Amino acid sequence: MIQLRLPMTLRQMSLKYLFICQSILVFIFSSCEQPMPTRDSFPATFEEAVLEHHAMSYDVNYHMKFFSGTDTNHLKAKVDIVRVESDTNFKGHLWIEQDTMIRFYDGKNSYLIYKNQSRIIRYPEGANYIFKGNLIGHVVDIYFLKPERISKGFKDTSIQVVLNRDEHGSIFVNYTFPNENGIYDGSKIIKFRTNDYSLEKMTYKTSLRSETQFNQWEVSNVRYDEVTSDSLKERMKFYLEEYSMEEYSPPKRDSLKIGELFPEFEAYRYSDGKQLDWSALNAQLYLIDFWYMDCPPCIDLIPVLNKMQDKYPSIDVIGLNPFDSTEKNLGRLPDFLEYNPMKYPSYFIDRKDVKTAKVFAYPTLFILDKERKVLGLKIGFGERSENYIDSLIQLNLN
Repeated sequence: MIQLRLPMTLRQMSLKYLFICQSILVFIFSSCEQPMPTRDSFPATFEEAVLEHHAMSYDVNYHMKFFSGTDTNHLKAKVDIVRVESDTNFKGHLWIEQDTMIRFYDGKNSYLIYKNQSRIIRYPEGANYIFKGNLIGHVVDIYFLKPERISKGFKDTSIQVVLNRDEHGSIFVNYTFPNENGIYDGSKIIKFRTNDYSLEKMTYKTSLRSETQFNQWEVSNVRYDEVTSDSLKERMKFYLEEYSMEEYSPPKRDSLKIGELFPEFEAYRYSDGKQLDWSALNAQLYLIDFWYMDCPPCIDLIPVLNKMQDKYPSIDVIGLNPFDSTEKNLGRLPDFLEYNPMKYPSYFIDRKDVKTAKVFAYPTLFILDKERKVLGLKIGFGERSENYIDSLIQLNLN
């Protein structure tokens, strides 16, 4: 019996060719997908991709919650960065634009441009605190100016680093940081785009005394090499022509002077609410420390003051705290003092009394004689602080 092979119908032919086309497309896309970099190769691959470009422009949403904060800060900005290796401040020139304000750094001066006031403030050379001392400065912390930081993180043996890729092809770097100095559960997750290795999202979390700090960057609309240092300066010319400019004038901050009498004000001891009786103080010298819990250098000073109290029995150390008497912070204090025990009493004071004592930074430590006259003053805390405080005590005890 003879079987006849009938010709394909139009529908059968269409299905056959559709299957062939799909197979070809799968082959093409699978061939074009970049291979997953290894843990060893990723830092160099990332750095090479970043250094191909001299400038980066992007939009960023930045979110930040501090340890004790109840609210999360949200910032949006349009950012232009130009890499300048010779720049000693940022390794580049910066333009950060928000709705009503622009910050510009040209490699020498920093400018604050108030668009709603048609006003510019120019800061002197080296005065970069409108970036470094401000929350908005974090929007440039996306590794473009310092790509070598990725490699340093991978090489740090105290940090656990895991590299993986999701179903969409995005590359993730997960950091787990060691617990130290009371800080624990530190982690950072960075999501990179596969096509250009630009940072798409970064989340950092860490905990301290049952409080959590949270930072997150969401980066979009990334473009490369659209601007130069000269084009940013040209952009600035418009504002210089249209707006008035003034030179920055730092606020005058006069501290209590040597020999001046330290003021009396109401102060209540944390442990029992007892009021400080200034007239009953009878030590030979006093160390008066203005501090608060969420001040890292204040915390660093505590063991030094403990040491001074033990070393010199004839002195009295007194802590004055203007910020932590709120209900929330009172609940945190027991855990704080467990991690940071104080061998001296600490008192709550009213915030207005900070101005009375002419304190504008923390910690501020006054050294007083038995009549409460100022013998010395130390603002902040650094490597040499302990020796400086010790030498002042010895000088005035003799």
